[in-house]
Amino acid sequence: MQNGHDQSTYGEPTGDQILINAWVTAVSEFYELHRQLMECLENPPQTTFSAGTFYIGQCSTDELRGCLEAMSSGIQQLVDSVQGESSEKGMELLAEHIQLLNDLTRQAQIKLALTKLPPS
Repeated sequence: MQNGHDQSTYGEPTGDQILINAWVTAVSEFYELHRQLMECLENPPQTTFSAGTFYIGQCSTDELRGCLEAMSSGIQQLVDSVQGESSEKGMELLAEHIQLLNDLTRQAQIKLALTKLPPS
C-alpha cells in the first residue's frame, strides 16, 4: 500500500485488469467487423453473379452470411458459458473468449478484404 491506496489501483495493472482490457478490445473489434460485414451485405458496393452465386468482390454472399452466422453463434456461446460462473472461473472463460473473438474477427477481416478485391 502506498499513500493509503492499493497498488493495483494506481500502480501496475493486475492480471485481471489486463485480461479485462484485452476482452474489451476483442469485443470492440468483433463488433466493428460484424457491423462492417452487415453493411457490406445490406449495401454492397457492387455484386457479380457467377455459377449461380452472388459475389461482392471475390467473396460470395453465402460466405459472408456464413461468417455472420458463425459470429452470432459464437457470441451466444460466450454469453451462455459465463452465466452463473464464479469470478475465478469467469476470468478463465474471459481468456477463452478472447481467443474465440479474435478468431472470429480474423475470419471476418478476411471475408471483408475479399469483398474489396475486383471480381475474378
